[in-house]
Amino acid sequence: MSQKISAPSEEWQNYIAQMIIYGRSLVKEELNGSLNDLERIQELLTSKEIEPEDTQALDALGYIFGKIFVEHTSGYDWWVVEDEHGTDACIRYKETSLVSFPQDMIARRIEEGQSFNMVELYEQLKSDLNEIRELHYKDA
Repeated sequence: MSQKISAPSEEWQNYIAQMIIYGRSLVKEELNGSLNDLERIQELLTSKEIEPEDTQALDALGYIFGKIFVEHTSGYDWWVVEDEHGTDACIRYKETSLVSFPQDMIARRIEEGQSFNMVELYEQLKSDLNEIRELHYKDA
């Protein structure tokens, strides 16, 4: 099955919003959508209050990560990808095939026992996507 990218349905929009709300409830401090929120997420992860097996909580923090990325990086928005692995939300650059799944980034690293810094992860994602965009999507 080839990859199908579509605008999120109302159901998907509600799901993304609910995951962001859930993620915000996990962080003890108020989140305001700024890059400083990455530090607040880092503090929560460093505290080890969330178990590595709690993938829903880790995914919720990943949705917040994605929301911050979309709000601070021009040309990106939430979309839905359907392929042979299933259907999932993603961030997409304009109407290209350049997609990323920020909701998985935190959970995957925690599950693998990696130590990482949220601000560095954000900057690395931005840098990687910019590099891909410059190579393959200059005209988008």
